[in-house]
Amino acid sequence: MAANTTIYLGEHGKTVYVDLQYDISSATNVRILFSASAGTFSASVSTLGSNYSTSCGDVFSANKGIEYIVASGDFSATGADKYRAWVVCTFAATAKLISDSFEFVVSNPGD
Repeated sequence: MAANTTIYLGEHGKTVYVDLQYDISSATNVRILFSASAGTFSASVSTLGSNYSTSCGDVFSANKGIEYIVASGDFSATGADKYRAWVVCTFAATAKLISDSFEFVVSNPGD
């Protein structure tokens, strides 16, 4: 579901892509949520408006993928941990879709 999900403590500016496999172009709110032993937080994302290919060869279809850019402090305060992430899309007042979750580990550089 997600590409490029190796994240190190204190890292920021890295882009994480998630393929949702359903059209979210009409969503009014799209967020990614992260859960770990220290708690849960959410972040804003951008919908991929056109097809996108990563340098690893992953292809994300237009309006069916999101990109999340790791912000400073997102993964630095809790220490190394296993995270679960999922995407929530709200479509006005008519629907709310929640993606399958995926897991990744935030680790210390050099681990």
